[in-house]
Amino acid sequence: MHVTLSGWFAGQTVGSGRYTDRLLAALGDDPPSGWSCSLALSPQRRDPLTKLAYEQFRFPRLAARGGGMAHVPYWAPPLRPRGPTVVTVHDLIPLLLPEYRRRWRERAYSALAAAGSRRAGALIADSVHTAADIALHLAVAPERIHVVPLGVEAAFRPPTPDQLLALGARLSLPARYGLYLGGFDTRKNLAILLTAWRVVHAAGGPPLLIAGRLPRPDDPFAPHPATLARAAGLPDGAWQALGPVAEADLPTLLGGAAVFAFPSRYEGFGLPPLEAMACGAPVVAARASSLPEVVGDAGLLVDAVDAVAWAAALGRVLTDPDLATGLRAAGLRRAGGFTWQRAARATWAVYQRVAEGRVGPAPVH
Repeated sequence: MHVTLSGWFAGQTVGSGRYTDRLLAALGDDPPSGWSCSLALSPQRRDPLTKLAYEQFRFPRLAARGGGMAHVPYWAPPLRPRGPTVVTVHDLIPLLLPEYRRRWRERAYSALAAAGSRRAGALIADSVHTAADIALHLAVAPERIHVVPLGVEAAFRPPTPDQLLALGARLSLPARYGLYLGGFDTRKNLAILLTAWRVVHAAGGPPLLIAGRLPRPDDPFAPHPATLARAAGLPDGAWQALGPVAEADLPTLLGGAAVFAFPSRYEGFGLPPLEAMACGAPVVAARASSLPEVVGDAGLLVDAVDAVAWAAALGRVLTDPDLATGLRAAGLRRAGGFTWQRAARATWAVYQRVAEGRVGPAPVH
């Protein structure tokens, strides 16, 4: 049987694009006998109406022409699938968090995705937490939901001393730094980290580097870190905005961090702390949503909204070399269990179950 994957986000650096590209590559490495997969290219126009038409009409038609199964690798299933369909639901953020469904179009799109999910042959969730959200909020039977954790690319590994020196010189990095990478919208909870870092800095801690494309200064949905730092009373010298970082530089930047902090309130999986662990960085993350599944006991987990606890945990990692060394080693071991090859094998197994009729769509009323 042939599986056709939706290519709307293919080649893009957003989370769904990275998932599509990496999963497709891993699926092609070792397909089961008699199975194959390919990508359905999306139109060049990227406006919302073209996207909706592609998801609801063009992609199901292309998959049906392929004579096999459709896989939508993000939460946008067709309302009327033309054949067996698998959908990956990374999270239900647009449905569950009010700030992500402020406009009627966002609410309508989520309602359409929810209805289409109930008609899919099977749903893939990145985590047990997301699977529980799907069962509860989409009214999907648990047996139709399959948990397939994401993987880490081989490029994410501890850097060599020469790589650290070269990147530090090229980007003018401080000799020691904390690091945040993972976006700026409100659920990322950056305000808590900056508030905690004021205490870390006052105790002699290193500067906090904030990586990623900065939001607009006046965006309430994604507050600018400079605004949050001023509100937290954090001095300018205590933090630094790096801006976008090239993909090739990420492993070295992550591996060079004295601590990687990830305070997000809600994640469908949480790839940044996993990649940080794979690069040998000690991790402090929020005890929220799926993050405990990813980090486990290989990092410190902290109440997402407790700035005092954040300051204490970050301070422990930065001042206790034995703790930091132990977290680095534990993180490497844990990250080694998350591979795209493992994700691909589990995904092939879902395809096979759907093809054999062992999971099926809920009745359409």
